[in-house]
Amino acid sequence: MNAREAIQTLLSKKSTIPQKKIGEAFAPSNIALVKYWGKRDSELNLPVTDSLSVSLGAKGAKTKISVSPEKARKKDTVILNGQKVLEDSLFYQRISNFLAHFRFKNYFYHVETELNIPASAAWLLQPVVLQLL
Repeated sequence: MNAREAIQTLLSKKSTIPQKKIGEAFAPSNIALVKYWGKRDSELNLPVTDSLSVSLGAKGAKTKISVSPEKARKKDTVILNGQKVLEDSLFYQRISNFLAHFRFKNYFYHVETELNIPASAAWLLQPVVLQLL
């Protein structure tokens, strides 16, 4: 089972249009004390063993995501710390590829993330996307 199939199975009873137009969440960053080694399923990002980490509390990423049914808009937009992220950047591509799993017909996303830690230390978008469903 790949990621898209797993997500579609989980969401099979959900509506095919967004239930909310905006989702917002704060995701604290964390530091791994015991890190798992290896993945048993790289497509679903499942580890071979467990890990243990400590949350940094108020340090992390605040993300707001909105959906737009505008047919003229053919791509997602991503804003990081007030600056538009270029489409050819790895950050943009990772976000857009993840959002593609939740793509509603003719809908694209506008994602705004504000970090109070270095950008290389944060990658937490999933909780915000799930708010839209």
